[in-house]
Amino acid sequence: MSDQTLSESDLLPCEDNIAPYVDPRCLELPIWTTKQDEYRLRGILDFVGQGWRFALSRVPEEATWGLKADQQDLLCYMGVPLKIIVVGVLKTLEIILTDDPTSASLAVGVELLREVDVEAHEGLLWRSTVRTAEERPKQFVARAHNQGAERIFDSFFDARDDYTSRQRMPIATAHQLAIGDILLLDVQLRRRALAPRWSAYEPFIELRHVNLLVGQPDVERTRRASSPDNFTWGL
Repeated sequence: MSDQTLSESDLLPCEDNIAPYVDPRCLELPIWTTKQDEYRLRGILDFVGQGWRFALSRVPEEATWGLKADQQDLLCYMGVPLKIIVVGVLKTLEIILTDDPTSASLAVGVELLREVDVEAHEGLLWRSTVRTAEERPKQFVARAHNQGAERIFDSFFDARDDYTSRQRMPIATAHQLAIGDILLLDVQLRRRALAPRWSAYEPFIELRHVNLLVGQPDVERTRRASSPDNFTWGL
């Protein structure tokens, strides 16, 4: 048998450079989470329901800026301001202080758990006549401003057992959180005007509440009692 030299055209095409398909709803969780944690998180990540709450990836495409005078800076659905729930791994928590004690703010940054949520985040930021985010955001960041109050944001709750009404959840504090915990953020999409009559505006994400959803098992924490309520649902 004679030796033959293969030419480049005889070789099968190499697929090393082809990116593998990844389900956009595939969860990327910390290694310490349990199957029970994963089951609970999947239900919350696709939640739609009680109190006009929508998970980040389930915000209706039909949602629009409010038409009423006091809602024009809020994303609404069927005339009601949307409540958006966002789940992610805590990466940053910053208190921003100025010379004016009434202008302090809190910024919480989380790493989202699914590609579909990252895409939904981009979609929220680009709901504007002026595109303000040219690059994919590295984190989901929500900010809370005191708006005249002389104390820093303090709406923290312990939702490790149940995410339900705030009257039923134990109250928490910022020092009970640890980088790497899984949080649920209650947020709203708002906008600030860049020109008269909203001809140009910039959307931003306002933080309403921070809920500790799944805490790292090696972090010691204390619990505070909640007050009774007639709320009948929980996640």
